[in-house]
Amino acid sequence: MTYIRHEKAPSPMGCRWCGIVQRDHGWGWTPGAKLHNWAMPTKKQLNARLRIHLERLRNERNGNPPPRSW
Repeated sequence: MTYIRHEKAPSPMGCRWCGIVQRDHGWGWTPGAKLHNWAMPTKKQLNARLRIHLERLRNERNGNPPPRSW
């Protein structure tokens, strides 16, 4: 099952739980992970985030506006 937690796709190397990049993270809280420190995204998350990131770059280069979900 896929859960969408972000209005904008998180950085490919954003936290596994909240999507915030490591250098800006500190301690965070989410319903699933509760209070947490930055955690490496899973391979599945990383692949999905990279796919979205590359698609956004391709669209921008072709002059297409990004979808509203980005």
